[in-house]
Amino acid sequence: MRLSIPWLSQYVDLSDLGPERIGEAYTLHVAEVDEVIEPGRGWPGVVVGRVRNVRPHPNADRLRLVTVEVGAPKDTTEDAPEVVCGAPNVAEGQKICFAPEGTVLPDGTRLKRRPIRGVQSGGMVLSERELGLSDEHEGILVLPDSAPVGAPVRDVLPAGAVLEVDNKAITTRPDLWGHFGAARELAAALGRDLKPLELGAAFPPGEPQLAVEVERPDLCPRYLGWRLTGIEVGPSPDWLRRRLEEAGQRSINNVVDLTNFIQLECGQPLHAFDVRQIKDQRIVVRAARPDESVVTLDGVKRTLPEGACLIADPERAVAIAGVMGLQNSEVRDDTTEIILEVANFEMVSVRRTAHVLDLRTDSATRFSKGLDPEGVPLAARRFFHLLHEVCPTAAPIGAPCDARVPSEPARTISWSPGFLGERLGLELSAERIDDILGRLGYEVVRGAKRVTVTVPSWRRGDTAIPEDLVEDVGRIFGYDKIKATPLREPSEPHAEEPERVARRTVREVLARESGLTEIYCYPFSTAEECGKAGLEPSPLRLANAEQPGLDLMSRSHVPAVLRAVATGLKYRAESALFVVQPVFESCDGKLPRENERVTFALAARDGDAAVLELKGAVEAVVEAFRINGARVVQEEGPPWLHPGRSARVGRGREVFGWFGEINPRVRRSFDIGGPVAIADLDVDALRKAAGRPVRAAPVQRYPTVPYDVAVVADQRTPASDVEEALRRCDKKLVRDVVLFDVYEGDKLSMGKRSLAFTLTFGAPDRTLDPDDVLRLRAAVDKIVAKRGWRLRES
Repeated sequence: MRLSIPWLSQYVDLSDLGPERIGEAYTLHVAEVDEVIEPGRGWPGVVVGRVRNVRPHPNADRLRLVTVEVGAPKDTTEDAPEVVCGAPNVAEGQKICFAPEGTVLPDGTRLKRRPIRGVQSGGMVLSERELGLSDEHEGILVLPDSAPVGAPVRDVLPAGAVLEVDNKAITTRPDLWGHFGAARELAAALGRDLKPLELGAAFPPGEPQLAVEVERPDLCPRYLGWRLTGIEVGPSPDWLRRRLEEAGQRSINNVVDLTNFIQLECGQPLHAFDVRQIKDQRIVVRAARPDESVVTLDGVKRTLPEGACLIADPERAVAIAGVMGLQNSEVRDDTTEIILEVANFEMVSVRRTAHVLDLRTDSATRFSKGLDPEGVPLAARRFFHLLHEVCPTAAPIGAPCDARVPSEPARTISWSPGFLGERLGLELSAERIDDILGRLGYEVVRGAKRVTVTVPSWRRGDTAIPEDLVEDVGRIFGYDKIKATPLREPSEPHAEEPERVARRTVREVLARESGLTEIYCYPFSTAEECGKAGLEPSPLRLANAEQPGLDLMSRSHVPAVLRAVATGLKYRAESALFVVQPVFESCDGKLPRENERVTFALAARDGDAAVLELKGAVEAVVEAFRINGARVVQEEGPPWLHPGRSARVGRGREVFGWFGEINPRVRRSFDIGGPVAIADLDVDALRKAAGRPVRAAPVQRYPTVPYDVAVVADQRTPASDVEEALRRCDKKLVRDVVLFDVYEGDKLSMGKRSLAFTLTFGAPDRTLDPDDVLRLRAAVDKIVAKRGWRLRES
């Protein structure tokens, strides 16, 4: 949302404040300002010039040679450089904006003397776009004759500063989507008077010369239509065009520009129809019919969602309510009579229609915030008051037709006299509180025991309880002025949500300890991607998908992770990614059940190394949840895993997830050339199975003895089985068992492999003697032989 500071200054005196100070006040008291834009700062070196002479370019029909005076009229080229210009409106005697050689334009371009079609050009005559004022570039910007030649353009051309306000900060405040509402807040924050809008005379008496029928009052609580004649469509005056350009809009014609001006001023969208295109001068507000299609103002044919609110005449639709007009009723150059629409449309309906049609218009944005129905007649009167300035011949035909549902009763909020001070933590006088609330439009009545406040109509959407008024008083007074005070009582520690703790635990293990990179995925998938991964498509389908086909709620992160791996491998040789987000399962017609899962993948040249590294990450995650008895068991898993190279992670009948090498068919379907190891774990199941918090163990005070051993076993024997057996040799003296090598080769029998482990022997209360070590080695030999394995000789 762009707010023009000169525009705001029409309603509140800001003459003694610079743009930065105004932006700071708005941020502190109203809403965050992202940027303060001052166009004039980008014009160093740009001066007022006078066109002395214009002659044809010898080598180009559409270019001309322009001699520009930038100082006292002399015959020297320094005071009257010649430039090549392609603007069709340049003429002798004009005062123009001239950028000499060496000037840096607002877009960063540095002008240099260079030949253009064989003729040297030493500067540029500027258009509005080159000055950064607007997108207008059909011709150069012509200055008033009173502009002094040689003066800096920033001293001559009024280029108002603009506040770029964060839209998210005002999403619940529809009254702040117009300059007048923003000025009201700024005036209250600065303690200055707010100048009222000039509305002119009241609506003329008489009968409306227009019929309005609202078939769906639930979609349109209020519709004001007004028939106006004597319209002369033409260019807008400079003041109107400048205001629109400051707010980031382009000028179209005086009628359309004025409707846009009122929208930017009052926050209330308006629309104008050509009367000739409205059959019987009758407006019907109805719902769209099944498969009804229209052609919008941008020339696109669109099929409307069933139930969307439409503006129509007795035969056809003429506008999508609150979103965009249609080509069949737009104001044209020969329009002499219009129907002015000022309406209030139901916010959810407008938001849904705009989303389905992918039409993000300024009008739809404002209506989707929930506008004030009482602002409808104010905007209509303001339009007609200013219409005389842009089109003096305009006149109303009868009174407006105002169709509406009964207005809501006034909302009142009451509190005890000391309530506000207790909530804010400061003492403000009753006069100061009443002054702040009064400036914001509230009516305050003080009784002996209660304070009653009447909420203005434009704040009913976000003001319902006393705490809302506390917030208003606090921000206008200034949160920065409230002194910090210590708590009167000790606060109890707040227990963090277990789900949040589990998610953070997974992230710390995979990102910090295992070195994987976290990615974020859309919680949607396509039927095609599910098929590639060998998964059944989810039965949960979105009604309004962001992208065509991306309409299924994800029941697995595997397709998204493989897609990310395939993309990453196009730019680097390896990829290590993980995502921890919910997936969705159907729940017998009820709302979908969310299941938090983590899916991670490693892509490397060596597939065996990738699987082993992934196994280490899986074990680290399980270990972080302190799950006793969790095991990795080699077993055929889901269809996206290699049938012979997959494993289950679980405890007894509990399944925590699966990991292994990706199925070659799945890998090829995602255009991945090399091997990929992938794991998918159920974070919710891990959280529920988590053991007690880890207790600190005494530091090992006595030396330990390492012992390396290589066990030859069947290839199908899980390494975890061998590791567990070695730990059982002596539960007290075997401190750790770590796998450090796997060998499969011609030195071993067919179907065998060697698993090399380092065992660490140690006692907590003494140093092991040689007899202890020999006994432990004998225990290792015994358990290896008992399991039918053998030790590999060095």
